[in-house]
Amino acid sequence: MDAEWAEVAAAMVHTAGVAARGDEQACRWVAVRHAGDPIHIAATLARQDGRHPRVRGDVPSMHTAARLFEAGWGLAEMSPLDRAARRRPATGEAEKAARRGLA
Repeated sequence: MDAEWAEVAAAMVHTAGVAARGDEQACRWVAVRHAGDPIHIAATLARQDGRHPRVRGDVPSMHTAARLFEAGWGLAEMSPLDRAARRRPATGEAEKAARRGLA
């Protein structure tokens, strides 16, 4: 079971752009499994060579990777990624609304 979770964790940080497989200069990360099934992944967003990781679009990519594990291992499918959710207002939008007394 630990080997399978290690495979999942490595695939997720690779997919997210945090730590590509075989990249010695990638961000450092750790996966913690403290119960039966779930794992938690904590990662720095600072590469060892000082560059920034490319994590744009990481959530949809990780959902796609999770779907592959679900299908390959016969797991229950998680809920679909909701791309219709309202986005958070940009800083400028929030400041303009605050100046005008709007919510």
